[in-house]
Amino acid sequence: MFPAAHADGEEHESERAAFQAQVKAETQGQLDPALIDMMLAQIEVNLAKHKRDERLASIRERLPDLRLRRAALEIAARIIRADGKLHEDEVVFFESAASALGIEPAVAKAILDKSADG
Repeated sequence: MFPAAHADGEEHESERAAFQAQVKAETQGQLDPALIDMMLAQIEVNLAKHKRDERLASIRERLPDLRLRRAALEIAARIIRADGKLHEDEVVFFESAASALGIEPAVAKAILDKSADG
């Protein structure tokens, strides 16, 4: 859910670091940090090429299980909150991501609220 890091139109180092930490945790530290940086660079290129709705639809197709889509939304919430701020553009992105992923609005709100707790 790296697009969440760009939801407010800015790239914050804390959001990028949160995404890197998530990748490292999910791969049990087996990916070299330089490889993660290369992956992020490629993701950023793809972000520029495709509209947000297309990217979200693609994520939904690749995550057919609702639990996986919810987990992706939880990661997005942590990334959005990583800089300690919640911008209106980030809320709009989060709500559209939840909708695109088939997550109920009340559940999405609970996820975003919970992410503020740490």
